[in-house]
Order: sequence, then C-alpha cells, then structure tokens
Amino acid sequence: MNDSHGKGGEAGGSDAGAPPPDCLDATGGVLDGVQLDVHGACFVVRAYQGMVEGDFITLRFDVRGPNEASAEFNVTEGWAGKDIVLWVPKDAVAAAAGCHVDVDYVIQPGSGGTIRNSAPLKLSIGKRRRHYRSTTMYLDQDSGSRRDAAATLEEPTVEESVGNKLDPTLDQGTVVVPLYAGKAPNDVVTMYWVGKDPASSTNDSFRVTSTNQGRVIRFYVDGQYIAANNRTTVEVYYEAARANGSNDGSIHIMLEVGEQAGEPGLVDPPAVEGVQNGVLNLENVPAGGAPATVAAYEGMAHYDVVFIDINGGEWEDGKQIATQAEIGQPVAFTIPREVLAMFSGREVSMRTTVIPASGGDSIRSNEVKFRILEPVGALPEVIVPLADGDALDPEQVVTPTVEVVVKPYQGIAEGDVITFTWRNTSGTPAPFTDVKTVGAIPQQDYVFEVPRAHVDQNIDKWAILSYTVVRGGAPAKPSGDLTLYIGAPFEAAATLDATGKDYIVAEKPPLVVPDFGSYTREAKFGTEPYTYATDDASIATVDNTGRVVATGNGTATISATDSLGVGRSYPITVKGVKQLFFVSASANFAGAQAACAAAGLRTVTLDEMKSFWRGYFPSTGPVAGYMGWLGYLFWTGTQIGAGTAYAYDLNGASEQGNAIGRNEADFLQVVGIAP
Repeated sequence: MNDSHGKGGEAGGSDAGAPPPDCLDATGGVLDGVQLDVHGACFVVRAYQGMVEGDFITLRFDVRGPNEASAEFNVTEGWAGKDIVLWVPKDAVAAAAGCHVDVDYVIQPGSGGTIRNSAPLKLSIGKRRRHYRSTTMYLDQDSGSRRDAAATLEEPTVEESVGNKLDPTLDQGTVVVPLYAGKAPNDVVTMYWVGKDPASSTNDSFRVTSTNQGRVIRFYVDGQYIAANNRTTVEVYYEAARANGSNDGSIHIMLEVGEQAGEPGLVDPPAVEGVQNGVLNLENVPAGGAPATVAAYEGMAHYDVVFIDINGGEWEDGKQIATQAEIGQPVAFTIPREVLAMFSGREVSMRTTVIPASGGDSIRSNEVKFRILEPVGALPEVIVPLADGDALDPEQVVTPTVEVVVKPYQGIAEGDVITFTWRNTSGTPAPFTDVKTVGAIPQQDYVFEVPRAHVDQNIDKWAILSYTVVRGGAPAKPSGDLTLYIGAPFEAAATLDATGKDYIVAEKPPLVVPDFGSYTREAKFGTEPYTYATDDASIATVDNTGRVVATGNGTATISATDSLGVGRSYPITVKGVKQLFFVSASANFAGAQAACAAAGLRTVTLDEMKSFWRGYFPSTGPVAGYMGWLGYLFWTGTQIGAGTAYAYDLNGASEQGNAIGRNEADFLQVVGIAP
C-alpha cells in the first residue's frame, strides 16, 4: 500500500463511470464491526477508467454522517490500472453500530480537471447472523424468525477464562451477563455459546423479574460444550428481547479453548530470526531490527495482503503481494528493534493474517510464542557460604560437599542456562562442572554441591570459581572469577587485577573505587580491636576496617595487629592499574611528548583522559582541584590535524565537553601515564 496525505477539494458529484467500492468484510450488505480483524474493514477501489499516476483517492465511510471516516491513497508509479486496497479503522466501524452508512470514494485527477465521486456502497452496520465455523470458513445458520440486532449491549464475561483463554478440561463454564442498559422486568435474555458446529454449541434463556432485575445473570455451560471446542474458539454473546418487541444484542467475545490448532496448511506464523529455545535475546537483534518471514502459502495470489502482528495488534505490519513474481515466495518483514524492546521481559505471541484479494474470510495462522529478553548484564562472583571472604578454612568443611551459591543476578530470566565451574590451580581433581536451568521462579539462589575432595586435596592452594549464563542463542556470558584460597583465612595471598578494566589512578586514589579495585578482609584472630597497616601505600592502602584499595602495580604486605600485640599478615599483588603522574606545568604539544618520554612515561590519549576523569568525577568534585593541580587545560596525546590536538579540562563537568581542540604551539599542563 502507498498511503499518503493528499490535496483537499470537494467532490463534484456521483460519476456513473466509477462503480462503488467493494467491502471484503461485508456479508449480504451487513458489516459486522465486532468481528473485524484488528486491521479494520477492508475496502477495494477497483481500477477505473482514466486512472493515471498522480490521481488522489479518498475513501469516505459514513458519508456526511456522524461517524464519517476516511482513508487515502496517492496513485504513484506502478499503481495506475491496479485495484487499490484501503482500510477503515475498526473503532470507526464500531461507532456506527446499528446505523446504515454510505461508502464512496472521491477521485482527484492528477492531471487536473473535475473531481469525481463514485457511486455509493450502502451498508448496514450490525452483527452477522448467528453462525458456526468450519475449519476454513464461516457458514451462516439462520436462527429462525428471530431478528438479529445491532451489538449495542456490554459484552458478557466467562468467569473461568484467563484473558481470552479457556481450559478445555473444565467441568463447567459460567457466562455472566452484566447489568445491561435498560434492563427491565419481562426482558427475555438469551445466552449463545457458538462452537465449531451445532453439536458443540448451546444456548439458554432467562426471564427478568422485578426481584432479580438488579442482579447479574449467570448461565452455566456444561463441560461437554467446552471440551468439544478444544483447539478451536467459541463465540459468546447474549440478546435481550424487550417487552415492546425490540431486540438488543451484546458485543461478542471470542475465547480460545486450549492450545489453538489454527488452520493447518493455509498459512504459517512468522519465523523471526534469532529466536532460539523460545527466547529472542535482544543482544542478537541488529540495530535495523529482526528479520521475520512468512512462508509462501497455498492459494497465494496477486494483491493478497499479508499481515503479521504481536499480541493481537499491539504492533503489526502488512505487505501486499504487489507483483506476479512475488507469488510463491516468502514474504519478508523487519520488526524494528525499538518495537521488540517495548516487550522486553514479556512473552509475546505472533500470528500471520492473510486478506485474500478474491474476497472472503481472512486466513489466520497458529500463534507462535516466545519471550523477548534483554542481554545478560554484569554477573557477580559466586558465594561460598563457608568461606571467610576469599579464603576457605578446610576445618569448616564437615559434610561430603561444599555449597557454592549463584545469587539471582540482575535481569535473571526463565530459561537462562547457568554453568558453574570449580577449577583447582593444582589441576587435581579435574574441574567440577554442573548446569542448572532457571525455572518459572527465577528469583532464588542456585546452589551447586562440590565434592569435598576439591578442598581436601588442595590445602594451601587456590581454586578458581566462576560460571557462565547462556540466554537464547547469544554467546555465553562469563561471571567474574572468585579466587578461593584453601587454608587459614587472613594469611591467604590476595590479588587485585584491573587488567583490561581501563582503571587509571594518580597520586590520590578516587573516593569511589570500583569492586575490582578494592576488597575488605577483616582479621578474625586474637582480641579486638585491630590495627591495619600496609608496607607500601603506593601499591595498596588499608583503612581501619581492613578495606584495601589498589593505588599502583606491584606487591605489598597488609598486616593486622590485635589489641594484645599479636600480628598476622598476607601478601597482595596488584596488577593492571594504569598510573598517571603530573609531569609539567607548562609545555607545548611537542614539549609534552618530550617531557613524558624523559620521565619514562607516555602522553595520555583522549580516551584515557576521559576514563581517568570518569573514575573520579563527580564524587571528588573538580578533578584537577582534588589532585592539587592548577585548573588549566592538560594536553592529551590525541592529534586532530592541521597543527591542532585535543586538550582536556579536568575541572570540567562534562565528559565530552571537557575535550577542547588547541593549537599545538599553545603551552598547557602535562600529565603522563606509565607504559
């Protein structure tokens, strides 16, 4: 379709050369607004005499009536001489319930000239006569002399339904007729339960009295009429026959009984690229969206319109079979990534609907269901309940196994596959691996039982504990490693590894230190309180709670002394920290390079300068001021070109805005980074 906004103008009058539009959803001159698909009512403007590129067509529904609505089409290249499909929204049709409407179209010629009106199509907006469904089409069944009424009353409800679904194993269903408008004594209310055929359908009637006028009416449907419609749908509505002889009908509701069988062989649901094991991980969806295809279907024809939708119309897209060459080929769609992201964390259902060019009922596929999930986020380390920090005392292990716990991580979801591994640095025993799949209640601990041989055979050694999470078809996401010392807790060697973390510090550490740059180890021996100390504050500092912060690379010793003077210590190795040093208060760009080289350093890139600033701001306030440096710009080693390079304002408040291009001849402050 090629919908667009067109030019204004008033039609001149009916043109006998332009026939009325066709309505593919009308039966016998009646258009049922309740039973329409989510797309609305489908109208076809047949190719007319003199149709040329540039013509502008306006379809008018309920012409000059209170519910007038319109749809427009601009005849562009390739469309002249072809039938045009236009849609009137479902709510516009429903608003005209119980009325007679005219539908026509106005032709504004692209070449100028007289604006033409088509002959009108006259429709009655109500509901179709009561019907039963075969597997592929609706079959009208006359209900006798009773006259059908427009759907003007509030819809019934079925107490046992969940959403629009009904359990086929129920012994009984309860249809509740609400307190409808104008309810009065002597009204005869008839409930209709319309199944796939007469044998699976039933009805019941109830007369209103002054005693029960103010109460809802309950009709009970035997379980045989529910079970008989398993894997199909039932239609439920009621009618009120008034004492004055008029009839009012309710809005119809459709219930799916059990898992839907659909219409096998007619059309398949869309296949969405990236869905694996019932999960679409947004990590697998390209920025341009997820491709989805509908396989070629039996009876595929020129001008068919193929729709796919999410959750019955929360999102939909349609494609017309525009050329003969497209017949027998898959129909390709793209679901925008931002649309999929709206459903993140939810299960969605998708269907295909085909509106045949030849008219008749639309064709619907089975539904396909899958969950849409965000990528797996950061995964915390495992927890060993018996351990003291990152050390496990073998004497604490008194059972055949050691518990290791994976706590519920952010965004944990049903279907995630957690694979835990305990690997001993000694190589003995062989690594222990176990797998758990997250169930319907994700927010719980996932406990892995590791044979105690992994402890008994590794006293005074280390084990590396970690896990991965696989979601959908995305690659495995690894957690951080817990390096577990098996031995006396406080004396266990420690390592802080910031390799690959882009952790940059200067003479003063940041006020807020990331987890990989610090840890706390409390002394447990002797008598409280304890005094903590480090033998090299340029590598690691320690406060009076035992919290250690990395300040540089190398090995230091952390000690603790209790109130009686008894002391213990352990070695800590820090690696991967990038250290930044003040070099010069004033130098041009070339001088900055030379000064850094003379100090055994290199100049700091723009990205490194941003990372350094992020590590301190906003907790420290202006970063240069916190360091005790002047508030002027600093050179980076990143050149722009034409004799200019980036400088950076460490006292600024914007990561991007702090970067400023300067002439390389300018004299600015200089810092360098250890290579």
